[in-house]
Amino acid sequence: MNLDEVVTEVAERLSASVVLVDRAFSLIAYSTQSPDVDKDRVQSILTRSCPPDARAWYENFGIADTTRPVITPENPDIEASPRICLPARHAGAAYGYLFVLPDENSAVSDGDLTAVMSLAGQAGAQLARTARGRDDLAVAVTDLLEGDRKAFARATTRIEDSGLFPDGCALTVLAVDGLLPAPGARALLAPIGSLTAVMIPAGDGAVDPVRSVAESGAGAGALVGVGGACQGLRSARRNGNPSRR
Repeated sequence: MNLDEVVTEVAERLSASVVLVDRAFSLIAYSTQSPDVDKDRVQSILTRSCPPDARAWYENFGIADTTRPVITPENPDIEASPRICLPARHAGAAYGYLFVLPDENSAVSDGDLTAVMSLAGQAGAQLARTARGRDDLAVAVTDLLEGDRKAFARATTRIEDSGLFPDGCALTVLAVDGLLPAPGARALLAPIGSLTAVMIPAGDGAVDPVRSVAESGAGAGALVGVGGACQGLRSARRNGNPSRR
């Protein structure tokens, strides 16, 4: 069962709208939504990330440490309705969260939540594997931007094989000095000196992912430099290296 199927199964069992985020609160998957879904939920779908104030609100309830479902109350400040958080854990750590928004005419019991925790565990195991892969990709991004010729060649192949940046894909590299909220599931991050390099594929819809990440970083007090548009990974080193801007 893949992550989309896990989310769909939880939604069907609980008669609820469900969203899955990773531990950085980047949107991973979501179910069909009820018409009255709250603004915070819509925002996360559009930007593929969770606003910093909303993330702080949920983390305040200890969702990173618990092994049980957590109910969060309504919060008018972030325009979020009450919801239930199911931690997606693996090997003693939380790798993500399933947020459940029950429909108005449905009731979710403790027994219902206990029954779907095994599905949350399946999601956690898959997210753990993904996290390890992204750690490898962070090394590849560093080699792509600053490595020698052999490291650059290996990094290009590794990133292309990930499927996130196919050969010839349009992309932009940002240099961030400071705290960066979750930049989205398709972005790759890597340390470059005292900065964080963020490699982002071009958007394919109404939302500009580069602008979204730059604005969220600036909103959190970070300094964000935006590199030139690149056509393919091989041009990222020449046009987008944050250490050279």
